[in-house]
Amino acid sequence: GFVDNDATASGTWSDTSAPVEARAQVRVPTQVAPTPVPALTLQMEGSVTDSNGSGVAGDAGDIITYRYRVTNSGNLMLRNVRISDPLLPGLKCEPVPELAPGASAELRCTGNQHTITSAEVTAGVVRNTARADAEAAGQGGPVQAQDVVDVKVQSVKLTLDVTPTLEDGTNNGRTGEVGDLVRFEYTLRNTGTV
Repeated sequence: GFVDNDATASGTWSDTSAPVEARAQVRVPTQVAPTPVPALTLQMEGSVTDSNGSGVAGDAGDIITYRYRVTNSGNLMLRNVRISDPLLPGLKCEPVPELAPGASAELRCTGNQHTITSAEVTAGVVRNTARADAEAAGQGGPVQAQDVVDVKVQSVKLTLDVTPTLEDGTNNGRTGEVGDLVRFEYTLRNTGTV
């Protein structure tokens, strides 16, 4: 916006002179302080390691390692930025003491690994929901952010079906005697998700 000022000055040089008048106009731009907006963004990533040595990344017994990155997406300084993650009860991350507007930081954590269970393989996915908390400077108050990551998991499973068939190897019209043949048919099925 603007502030307009219109000033007028008047007077005379002497008792016999005509009055003198001067006028000036000034327009001054004003700056409005931005509305305080505390905001926080959390980005979580999960990467899978074939820790059980099966040759397949993402089956039961493998490990998912989670990483957390926070961004101050508002216009106030954020303090004591920290992470909580119910999937990882042993998670301990070093809080970020201060995070300026527009700045990002990756938290240094321990206990940020999860071992994939058989139940999660059956479900086909490991869903993880983490939360970031901070305090905004001044009167900003508490700020929270959440992120959800789904890591697809898979199973390695083979099923073998064996079907025996008796054949009349002696050609006497009967089966199940000495000299008859037993033929086996093998059917191998991939019942996993790989």
